[in-house]
Amino acid sequence: MSKETLITPDAMLALDTGGEGSKFIYSSISGKAHSGFMEPEVIEITQSSQSEFQTLKLSVAEPEDTCWVGCNGQYHAVGYLAKTQFLANDRLAESKVEAATYKALAAIWVMALKLKLKERFKLAVKVVLPPGEFADRETFQTKLLSQAKNFSTPSGKISAEIVHFQCLPEGAGIYLNYLDANENALKRKTIAIVMLGHRNASVLISRRGVLKEGLTSNLGFQQLVRSVQYRCSNQTSDRLTPAIARAGWEIDLTKLYPLALSSSERERVKEVEQIEEAIKKAQPEYFNALQSWLINTVPFDTEEIIFCGGTADYLKPKLSLAFNRFDLTWHANTKIPPELDSCNLGSRLCDVYGLYRYLKLFTNSQMTATTVKPTGGRDE
Repeated sequence: MSKETLITPDAMLALDTGGEGSKFIYSSISGKAHSGFMEPEVIEITQSSQSEFQTLKLSVAEPEDTCWVGCNGQYHAVGYLAKTQFLANDRLAESKVEAATYKALAAIWVMALKLKLKERFKLAVKVVLPPGEFADRETFQTKLLSQAKNFSTPSGKISAEIVHFQCLPEGAGIYLNYLDANENALKRKTIAIVMLGHRNASVLISRRGVLKEGLTSNLGFQQLVRSVQYRCSNQTSDRLTPAIARAGWEIDLTKLYPLALSSSERERVKEVEQIEEAIKKAQPEYFNALQSWLINTVPFDTEEIIFCGGTADYLKPKLSLAFNRFDLTWHANTKIPPELDSCNLGSRLCDVYGLYRYLKLFTNSQMTATTVKPTGGRDE
Protein backbone atom coordinates (compact mmCIF):
# COMPACT_ATOMS: atom_id res chain seq x y z
CA MET A 1 0.00 0.00 0.00
CA SER A 2 1.08 3.55 -0.73
CA LYS A 3 1.72 5.76 2.29
CA GLU A 4 1.74 9.14 0.54
CA THR A 5 -0.83 10.66 2.90
CA LEU A 6 -2.15 9.29 6.16
CA ILE A 7 -5.93 9.33 6.55
CA THR A 8 -7.94 8.46 9.61
CA PRO A 9 -11.16 6.63 8.69
CA ASP A 10 -14.50 7.47 10.28
CA ALA A 11 -15.25 3.81 10.95
CA MET A 12 -13.77 0.33 10.69
CA LEU A 13 -15.29 -2.97 9.63
CA ALA A 14 -14.03 -6.56 9.96
CA LEU A 15 -16.07 -8.98 7.88
CA ASP A 16 -16.45 -12.71 7.23
CA THR A 17 -19.00 -13.45 4.48
CA GLY A 18 -19.35 -17.07 5.57
CA GLY A 19 -21.56 -19.78 4.07
CA GLU A 20 -23.80 -19.81 7.14
CA GLY A 21 -24.08 -16.02 7.13
CA SER A 22 -22.10 -12.79 7.26
CA LYS A 23 -20.42 -12.12 10.60
CA PHE A 24 -19.00 -8.66 11.17
CA ILE A 25 -17.62 -6.39 13.87
CA TYR A 26 -17.55 -2.64 13.44
CA SER A 27 -17.05 0.64 15.28
CA SER A 28 -16.37 4.29 14.81
CA ILE A 29 -12.67 5.13 14.93
CA SER A 30 -12.69 5.64 18.70
CA GLY A 31 -16.03 4.14 19.69
CA LYS A 32 -17.37 0.92 21.13
CA ALA A 33 -17.31 -2.22 19.00
CA HIS A 34 -20.53 -3.91 17.87
CA SER A 35 -21.19 -7.20 16.12
CA GLY A 36 -23.67 -8.09 13.42
CA PHE A 37 -24.98 -11.13 11.59
CA MET A 38 -26.91 -11.52 8.33
CA GLU A 39 -28.25 -14.67 6.70
CA PRO A 40 -26.22 -15.87 3.69
CA GLU A 41 -28.91 -15.46 1.01
CA VAL A 42 -28.38 -12.96 -1.82
CA ILE A 43 -30.59 -12.57 -4.91
CA GLU A 44 -31.08 -10.02 -7.66
CA ILE A 45 -34.43 -8.24 -7.53
CA THR A 46 -36.25 -5.91 -9.90
CA GLN A 47 -36.38 -2.16 -9.45
CA SER A 48 -40.14 -2.40 -8.89
CA SER A 49 -39.57 -4.84 -6.01
CA GLN A 50 -36.98 -2.49 -4.56
CA SER A 51 -39.40 0.43 -4.87
CA GLU A 52 -42.12 -1.56 -3.13
CA PHE A 53 -39.95 -2.25 -0.09
CA GLN A 54 -38.70 1.33 -0.12
CA THR A 55 -42.33 2.51 0.10
CA LEU A 56 -43.18 0.14 2.99
CA LYS A 57 -40.74 1.93 5.35
CA LEU A 58 -40.31 -1.02 7.72
CA SER A 59 -38.96 1.16 10.51
CA VAL A 60 -39.71 -1.32 13.30
CA ALA A 61 -37.50 -4.05 11.83
CA GLU A 62 -33.76 -4.29 12.27
CA PRO A 63 -31.77 -3.16 9.20
CA GLU A 64 -30.20 -6.62 8.96
CA ASP A 65 -33.68 -7.98 8.17
CA THR A 66 -34.76 -5.42 5.56
CA CYS A 67 -31.63 -5.02 3.49
CA TRP A 68 -31.21 -4.46 -0.22
CA VAL A 69 -28.42 -2.68 -2.08
CA GLY A 70 -28.39 -1.10 -5.51
CA CYS A 71 -25.43 -0.49 -7.82
CA ASN A 72 -25.36 0.57 -11.47
CA GLY A 73 -29.08 0.03 -11.91
CA GLN A 74 -29.03 -3.48 -10.42
CA TYR A 75 -30.58 -4.33 -7.07
CA HIS A 76 -29.90 -7.25 -4.72
CA ALA A 77 -31.76 -8.32 -1.61
CA VAL A 78 -29.45 -9.61 1.09
CA GLY A 79 -29.96 -11.81 4.13
CA TYR A 80 -33.35 -12.31 5.76
CA LEU A 81 -35.21 -10.21 3.20
CA ALA A 82 -33.73 -12.24 0.33
CA LYS A 83 -34.57 -15.49 2.10
CA THR A 84 -38.14 -14.76 3.17
CA GLN A 85 -39.47 -12.43 0.48
CA PHE A 86 -37.60 -13.55 -2.63
CA LEU A 87 -36.99 -17.28 -1.99
CA ALA A 88 -33.22 -16.91 -2.33
CA ASN A 89 -30.89 -19.81 -1.55
CA ASP A 90 -27.55 -19.81 0.23
CA ARG A 91 -25.53 -20.12 -3.03
CA LEU A 92 -23.14 -22.60 -1.47
CA ALA A 93 -22.29 -24.11 -4.84
CA GLU A 94 -21.02 -20.77 -6.17
CA SER A 95 -17.73 -19.05 -5.51
CA LYS A 96 -18.08 -17.03 -2.31
CA VAL A 97 -16.71 -13.99 -4.15
CA GLU A 98 -19.79 -13.98 -6.43
CA ALA A 99 -22.01 -12.72 -3.62
CA ALA A 100 -19.35 -11.30 -1.28
CA THR A 101 -19.52 -7.76 -2.70
CA TYR A 102 -23.25 -7.43 -2.01
CA LYS A 103 -22.84 -8.91 1.45
CA ALA A 104 -20.06 -6.42 2.17
CA LEU A 105 -22.18 -3.48 0.95
CA ALA A 106 -25.03 -4.74 3.14
CA ALA A 107 -22.75 -4.85 6.19
CA ILE A 108 -21.51 -1.32 5.39
CA TRP A 109 -25.11 -0.07 5.29
CA VAL A 110 -26.05 -1.75 8.58
CA MET A 111 -22.93 -0.32 10.20
CA ALA A 112 -23.56 3.18 8.80
CA LEU A 113 -27.15 3.19 10.05
CA LYS A 114 -26.32 1.94 13.54
CA LEU A 115 -23.34 4.26 13.97
CA LYS A 116 -25.41 7.16 12.54
CA LEU A 117 -22.77 7.99 9.98
CA LYS A 118 -23.35 10.66 7.35
CA GLU A 119 -24.02 9.83 3.72
CA ARG A 120 -20.31 10.19 2.94
CA PHE A 121 -17.66 8.65 5.16
CA LYS A 122 -14.25 7.03 5.10
CA LEU A 123 -13.87 3.40 6.03
CA ALA A 124 -11.17 0.84 6.86
CA VAL A 125 -12.05 -2.76 5.97
CA LYS A 126 -10.51 -6.17 6.54
CA VAL A 127 -12.12 -9.30 5.10
CA VAL A 128 -11.42 -13.03 5.18
CA LEU A 129 -11.94 -15.41 2.25
CA PRO A 130 -11.39 -19.19 2.09
CA PRO A 131 -7.80 -20.01 1.04
CA GLY A 132 -9.21 -21.79 -2.00
CA GLU A 133 -10.79 -18.51 -3.19
CA PHE A 134 -7.97 -16.23 -2.07
CA ALA A 135 -6.76 -15.87 -5.67
CA ASP A 136 -9.96 -13.88 -6.36
CA ARG A 137 -9.18 -11.24 -3.75
CA GLU A 138 -8.09 -8.58 -6.24
CA THR A 139 -11.31 -8.96 -8.24
CA PHE A 140 -13.32 -8.69 -5.02
CA GLN A 141 -11.35 -5.66 -3.87
CA THR A 142 -11.68 -3.79 -7.15
CA LYS A 143 -15.43 -4.38 -7.31
CA LEU A 144 -16.09 -3.47 -3.66
CA LEU A 145 -14.01 -0.29 -3.64
CA SER A 146 -15.75 0.92 -6.77
CA GLN A 147 -19.32 0.10 -5.76
CA ALA A 148 -18.97 1.31 -2.16
CA LYS A 149 -18.42 4.84 -3.47
CA ASN A 150 -22.00 5.09 -4.71
CA PHE A 151 -24.73 2.62 -3.83
CA SER A 152 -28.40 2.75 -2.90
CA THR A 153 -29.95 1.41 0.31
CA PRO A 154 -33.36 1.52 2.02
CA SER A 155 -32.25 4.69 3.83
CA GLY A 156 -30.83 6.45 0.77
CA LYS A 157 -27.55 6.80 -1.09
CA ILE A 158 -24.24 5.93 0.58
CA SER A 159 -20.75 6.96 -0.48
CA ALA A 160 -18.13 5.03 1.48
CA GLU A 161 -14.52 5.73 0.56
CA ILE A 162 -12.53 2.67 1.59
CA VAL A 163 -9.17 4.18 2.50
CA HIS A 164 -7.73 0.91 3.74
CA PHE A 165 -8.59 -2.58 2.52
CA GLN A 166 -6.97 -5.91 3.23
CA CYS A 167 -8.12 -9.41 2.41
CA LEU A 168 -6.75 -12.32 4.43
CA PRO A 169 -7.41 -16.08 4.28
CA GLU A 170 -9.94 -17.59 6.68
CA GLY A 171 -8.25 -18.51 9.93
CA ALA A 172 -5.96 -15.46 9.84
CA GLY A 173 -7.95 -13.80 12.64
CA ILE A 174 -7.47 -16.91 14.78
CA TYR A 175 -3.77 -16.84 13.96
CA LEU A 176 -3.55 -13.20 15.10
CA ASN A 177 -5.34 -14.07 18.37
CA TYR A 178 -2.85 -16.89 18.95
CA LEU A 179 0.06 -14.60 18.10
CA ASP A 180 -0.74 -12.27 21.01
CA ALA A 181 -0.01 -14.89 23.67
CA ASN A 182 2.26 -17.31 21.83
CA GLU A 183 4.65 -15.28 19.70
CA ASN A 184 7.72 -17.19 20.86
CA ALA A 185 6.06 -20.56 20.26
CA LEU A 186 5.12 -19.50 16.74
CA LYS A 187 8.76 -18.74 15.95
CA ARG A 188 9.79 -22.30 16.82
CA LYS A 189 6.92 -24.52 15.70
CA THR A 190 4.97 -25.67 12.67
CA ILE A 191 1.31 -25.01 13.41
CA ALA A 192 -1.80 -25.83 11.37
CA ILE A 193 -4.86 -23.59 11.68
CA VAL A 194 -7.83 -25.77 10.70
CA MET A 195 -10.98 -23.76 10.04
CA LEU A 196 -14.10 -25.94 9.94
CA GLY A 197 -17.08 -23.89 8.85
CA HIS A 198 -20.48 -24.44 7.31
CA ARG A 199 -19.36 -24.31 3.70
CA ASN A 200 -15.65 -25.18 3.73
CA ALA A 201 -12.87 -26.87 5.62
CA SER A 202 -9.61 -24.94 5.27
CA VAL A 203 -6.05 -25.34 6.48
CA LEU A 204 -3.44 -22.61 6.96
CA ILE A 205 0.15 -23.45 7.90
CA SER A 206 2.53 -21.39 10.03
CA ARG A 207 6.16 -22.47 9.84
CA ARG A 208 8.33 -20.71 12.39
CA GLY A 209 6.05 -17.70 12.37
CA VAL A 210 5.61 -17.44 8.60
CA LEU A 211 1.95 -17.88 7.63
CA LYS A 212 1.40 -19.56 4.29
CA GLU A 213 -1.72 -19.70 2.15
CA GLY A 214 -3.44 -23.02 2.65
CA LEU A 215 -5.93 -25.33 1.01
CA THR A 216 -9.71 -25.46 1.04
CA SER A 217 -12.16 -28.33 0.57
CA ASN A 218 -15.96 -28.37 0.39
CA LEU A 219 -16.11 -30.55 3.53
CA GLY A 220 -17.92 -28.05 5.71
CA PHE A 221 -20.93 -28.85 7.93
CA GLN A 222 -23.17 -28.54 4.86
CA GLN A 223 -22.00 -31.98 3.69
CA LEU A 224 -23.30 -33.64 6.85
CA VAL A 225 -26.57 -31.74 6.58
CA ARG A 226 -27.06 -32.76 2.94
CA SER A 227 -26.41 -36.39 3.77
CA VAL A 228 -29.07 -36.24 6.48
CA GLN A 229 -31.49 -34.43 4.18
CA TYR A 230 -31.22 -37.16 1.54
CA ARG A 231 -32.32 -39.71 4.14
CA CYS A 232 -35.29 -37.71 5.47
CA SER A 233 -38.63 -36.59 4.13
CA ASN A 234 -39.82 -32.98 3.90
CA GLN A 235 -36.75 -31.50 5.58
CA THR A 236 -34.82 -28.49 4.29
CA SER A 237 -31.20 -27.67 4.97
CA ASP A 238 -32.01 -24.39 6.71
CA ARG A 239 -34.22 -26.28 9.22
CA LEU A 240 -31.84 -29.20 9.66
CA THR A 241 -28.62 -27.19 10.11
CA PRO A 242 -29.35 -25.46 13.46
CA ALA A 243 -31.17 -28.50 14.86
CA ILE A 244 -28.32 -30.92 14.09
CA ALA A 245 -25.79 -28.46 15.48
CA ARG A 246 -27.73 -27.98 18.72
CA ALA A 247 -28.26 -31.72 19.12
CA GLY A 248 -24.50 -32.28 19.14
CA TRP A 249 -22.46 -35.30 18.11
CA GLU A 250 -24.07 -37.48 20.78
CA ILE A 251 -27.52 -36.38 19.51
CA ASP A 252 -29.78 -34.84 22.13
CA LEU A 253 -33.19 -35.90 20.81
CA THR A 254 -35.00 -33.00 22.49
CA LYS A 255 -33.22 -30.64 20.06
CA LEU A 256 -34.65 -32.54 17.09
CA TYR A 257 -38.34 -32.41 18.07
CA PRO A 258 -38.92 -28.96 16.49
CA LEU A 259 -38.18 -30.64 13.13
CA ALA A 260 -41.21 -32.93 13.39
CA LEU A 261 -44.05 -31.85 11.09
CA SER A 262 -46.83 -34.26 12.06
CA SER A 263 -49.72 -33.23 14.31
CA SER A 264 -49.93 -36.69 15.87
CA GLU A 265 -47.57 -37.21 18.79
CA ARG A 266 -46.98 -40.81 17.75
CA GLU A 267 -46.00 -39.72 14.23
CA ARG A 268 -43.82 -36.95 15.61
CA VAL A 269 -41.86 -39.51 17.62
CA LYS A 270 -41.40 -41.60 14.47
CA GLU A 271 -40.20 -38.57 12.52
CA VAL A 272 -37.62 -37.69 15.17
CA GLU A 273 -36.40 -41.29 15.29
CA GLN A 274 -36.03 -41.26 11.51
CA ILE A 275 -34.00 -38.05 11.66
CA GLU A 276 -31.85 -39.46 14.47
CA GLU A 277 -31.15 -42.58 12.41
CA ALA A 278 -30.27 -40.44 9.39
CA ILE A 279 -27.80 -38.41 11.48
CA LYS A 280 -26.19 -41.57 12.91
CA LYS A 281 -25.62 -42.90 9.39
CA ALA A 282 -24.37 -39.59 8.03
CA GLN A 283 -21.96 -38.80 10.86
CA PRO A 284 -19.29 -41.48 10.21
CA GLU A 285 -19.48 -40.93 6.45
CA TYR A 286 -18.86 -37.21 6.88
CA PHE A 287 -16.20 -37.50 9.54
CA ASN A 288 -14.25 -40.20 7.69
CA ALA A 289 -14.12 -38.01 4.58
CA LEU A 290 -13.02 -34.97 6.58
CA GLN A 291 -10.45 -36.93 8.58
CA SER A 292 -8.94 -38.39 5.40
CA TRP A 293 -8.65 -34.95 3.85
CA LEU A 294 -7.04 -33.47 6.95
CA ILE A 295 -4.54 -36.33 7.28
CA ASN A 296 -3.47 -35.70 3.70
CA THR A 297 -3.42 -31.91 4.03
CA VAL A 298 -1.89 -31.16 7.44
CA PRO A 299 1.93 -31.53 7.07
CA PHE A 300 3.46 -34.50 8.86
CA ASP A 301 5.90 -32.27 10.77
CA THR A 302 3.06 -30.21 12.31
CA GLU A 303 3.40 -29.97 16.08
CA GLU A 304 0.16 -28.19 16.99
CA ILE A 305 -3.28 -27.92 15.41
CA ILE A 306 -5.59 -25.03 16.17
CA PHE A 307 -9.14 -26.12 15.42
CA CYS A 308 -11.64 -23.32 14.87
CA GLY A 309 -15.08 -22.65 13.42
CA GLY A 310 -18.51 -23.80 14.56
CA THR A 311 -18.11 -27.25 13.03
CA ALA A 312 -14.97 -27.82 15.10
CA ASP A 313 -17.07 -27.52 18.26
CA TYR A 314 -19.57 -30.06 16.94
CA LEU A 315 -16.78 -32.50 16.04
CA LYS A 316 -14.61 -31.91 19.10
CA PRO A 317 -15.03 -35.42 20.61
CA LYS A 318 -14.01 -37.08 17.34
CA LEU A 319 -11.23 -34.64 16.46
CA SER A 320 -9.69 -34.96 19.92
CA LEU A 321 -9.31 -38.72 19.45
CA ALA A 322 -8.36 -38.76 15.79
CA PHE A 323 -5.59 -36.16 16.13
CA ASN A 324 -4.32 -36.87 19.65
CA ARG A 325 -0.70 -37.16 18.47
CA PHE A 326 -0.70 -33.37 18.02
CA ASP A 327 -0.96 -30.62 20.59
CA LEU A 328 -4.53 -29.40 20.16
CA THR A 329 -5.95 -25.93 20.77
CA TRP A 330 -9.53 -24.79 20.20
CA HIS A 331 -10.13 -21.34 18.72
CA ALA A 332 -6.66 -20.28 19.94
CA ASN A 333 -8.29 -19.95 23.40
CA THR A 334 -9.99 -16.77 22.16
CA LYS A 335 -12.43 -15.19 24.61
CA ILE A 336 -15.16 -13.08 23.03
CA PRO A 337 -16.40 -10.29 25.35
CA PRO A 338 -20.01 -11.26 26.21
CA GLU A 339 -21.27 -7.75 25.49
CA LEU A 340 -19.87 -7.96 21.96
CA ASP A 341 -21.58 -11.24 21.07
CA SER A 342 -25.06 -9.75 20.69
CA CYS A 343 -26.05 -12.37 18.10
CA ASN A 344 -25.01 -15.38 20.24
CA LEU A 345 -22.50 -16.59 17.67
CA GLY A 346 -20.02 -17.85 20.25
CA SER A 347 -16.87 -19.36 18.77
CA ARG A 348 -18.07 -18.59 15.23
CA LEU A 349 -17.13 -14.97 15.94
CA CYS A 350 -13.52 -15.73 16.88
CA ASP A 351 -11.95 -15.34 13.44
CA VAL A 352 -13.55 -11.99 12.68
CA TYR A 353 -12.85 -10.84 16.26
CA GLY A 354 -9.13 -11.38 15.72
CA LEU A 355 -9.42 -9.54 12.42
CA TYR A 356 -11.14 -6.59 14.11
CA ARG A 357 -8.56 -6.34 16.90
CA TYR A 358 -5.79 -6.26 14.30
CA LEU A 359 -7.69 -3.63 12.29
CA LYS A 360 -8.23 -1.49 15.39
CA LEU A 361 -4.51 -1.49 16.16
CA PHE A 362 -3.82 -0.57 12.55
CA THR A 363 -6.31 2.28 12.31
CA ASN A 364 -5.47 3.67 15.73
CA SER A 365 -1.91 4.03 14.51
CA GLN A 366 -3.35 6.09 11.61
CA MET A 367 -1.51 4.08 9.01
CA THR A 368 -4.29 3.95 6.40
CA ALA A 369 -3.44 5.19 2.95
CA THR A 370 -5.11 7.28 0.26
CA THR A 371 -4.07 5.01 -2.57
CA VAL A 372 -5.32 1.45 -2.27
CA LYS A 373 -3.53 -1.13 -4.38
CA PRO A 374 -4.31 -4.86 -4.52
CA THR A 375 -2.56 -6.65 -1.69
CA GLY A 376 -3.11 -10.04 -0.16
CA GLY A 377 -0.94 -10.38 2.91
CA ARG A 378 0.27 -8.06 5.60
CA ASP A 379 0.44 -4.39 4.75
CA GLU A 380 3.61 -3.31 3.09
